[in-house]
This record gives sequence, C-alpha cells and structure tokens, in this order.
Amino acid sequence: MPLVLLFVMLALPGPVWGQVVRGRVVDGAGAPVGHALVQIRGDSITFSAQVVTTASGNFAIAVPQPGRYTARLAAIGFEPRAVAAFDTPTGGRRLEDLVMTRAVLTLQDIEVVASFTRCGAGGGGGEVLGRLLDAARTSLEVMSATLDQRGSGFRVSAIARRAVATRADSLIVADTVMGTIVAWPIQSIDPDSIARVGFAVLQPLRPDAGREWYGPDLRVLFSEWFLASHCFLVDGAVSTDDLIALTFAPSERRGGIVDVAGVLWIERGSLALRRMTFVHRNLPRGIPAGSAGGEMHFAILPSGAWMPVEWRLFAPIEDGDERARGVAERIGRLVAIPEG
Repeated sequence: MPLVLLFVMLALPGPVWGQVVRGRVVDGAGAPVGHALVQIRGDSITFSAQVVTTASGNFAIAVPQPGRYTARLAAIGFEPRAVAAFDTPTGGRRLEDLVMTRAVLTLQDIEVVASFTRCGAGGGGGEVLGRLLDAARTSLEVMSATLDQRGSGFRVSAIARRAVATRADSLIVADTVMGTIVAWPIQSIDPDSIARVGFAVLQPLRPDAGREWYGPDLRVLFSEWFLASHCFLVDGAVSTDDLIALTFAPSERRGGIVDVAGVLWIERGSLALRRMTFVHRNLPRGIPAGSAGGEMHFAILPSGAWMPVEWRLFAPIEDGDERARGVAERIGRLVAIPEG
C-alpha cells in the first residue's frame, strides 16, 4: 500500500559555506522562543534554507555567498512574521533579536467565525478563519522541519496489517518493524500532479496491483490549488472545550478524480495542531465509502518540540476488476526521541 512510513538508513551532512546568519527569536517580553521555524531566502539569488531554533531561541543558517536575504518566522502559538531584507557580508552576520507576537483568539472570535465557510483561496470566513489556517500550517511546518533537522534520532515502531475478505486467514499482521523516521509519515506527490490526477492513481505498469493512494501532506494542504478548490469551516457542532474542529472538503466534485476531506483539530489555548483526520472522497465504483484515509496525532515532547506521535493509514486492496477485496493498514508510533 503506497501510504507508507519512510525510514532513514544514512544521514549525510549538508553544505558548509563561509557566511552564516545567526540570531535569536524571542517573544514580546524578551523570553526565548524555542522550536520556532526560521526560513531564509535569497533576495537576489535562488536560495532557501530553514532551521528550528534551540530551546534558547538561537539559530544559525549557512548561506552560499554574501548578499541580500529575507527571513520568515513561524512558531506554534505565535503570529507568523516576515523579516525585512538584510545584507550579509563576507564572514556572516548576527541579526538583532527577532521578536514574535503571541497569537490569541478569544471565545467570541471562534463563535463568530463558526458561522462562515471559506471556499477558495480568495477569501470568505474572515480574518480569524485565516489565522486558524495559519496556525495549522505553522504546526505542520515546524514538525516537518524538526524531522528534517533531527529525524535520524526519532525512533518509531510500525505495524502492517492486511485483511482479505476472500481468505479464511484473512488477517495477516506483520512483525513490528523498528526504524527511524525521516519524513512525514503520509506519502504524497507534487501538488500540481495531485490536482491533475487526484489522490488515487492506477499504476500503468502494474494494472493488477490496484491504485496508489496518497494523503494530504504539508505541501498539498497549503498549496494554491488545494486552498482554491476546497472549503474550510470551523465546525462548532464537533468542536470541544479544548479543540477547535477546522474541517475541509472539496468545493465541487470532479468526475473520476479522487479527492480528500477531513478535520484539523487545533488546541484552543496554544493554537497547536493536535490531530488530523482525513478520508478519500469520490471513490471509484467498487470501492466502498470510507475505505481509504488516515489519522495523525501530535503532542509536545519533553524537549518542547511538537511532533507526530501516532498515525494510522489505510487503503483498499483491489482485485483485477478494480473492486475492493480487503484493506491494507499501516500503524506507526513514536517510541524514542533524540537526547537533548
């Protein structure tokens, strides 16, 4: 089943250059903001890099040459911030403390925005709904960057199950596999390709193997195409005292194209993403509704990092007539984290 867990066997060091941009991210009171995402891009050259700050709020990013650069900051519980262009001379530069503002949503804000639906990237739903989308994106960006930066140390256990309805011994449970996670557990492809072919694609070289099923990762969820073609709603009916349910669903049905709908569960106090669930929609004939989808759970680690800690992904097993004859499932759990 193509919704797979990805594991690393070897970690290679990144490039080393002579110029290093250093700095510290703090809040309005001057306290360090740990585990904030710092993205630096070239203003006149094609270059981009990102890093997650240490617990003391410090960061260092090597850049390829002296020149002009811009930066973007994102941290869970804070408003995203763009940093004005700055010059980096030979030998590098240390920036002044970069201050971030805490994101605060009142109960009244949530009650007001619950009456709006945002369909398309152009608007609707008001500023608060946009800020909730920013909060979900920030959580996913920070978690993804943390995996990129320290993924070789996060150990996970993975279980694969296959249930085939036509066999007496239909349930096959693979041995638990131990490995280290290197990337987001949900497999996807380029958003432009997803927009064209959908979230489930027949394999042309292996017609009897069924479809490849993809899920919505960070790139897809916040791509221009996805935001423009899906509706977002704060669902007060399923939100709880602790969690805000931000739902998403296709704004229209496209013939023959499998899409996804789901819920982003955002913690009211911290605006951190706590859970994501999704199901595939507009399934092919012969595939029952609810046969493909997944869920991910997120939590804060002792170090202060926000990370995926459990996930479950499932998709149908198809026969030669493109009918579901069973289900394949992969379950993952974070079991060990890097020291420090």
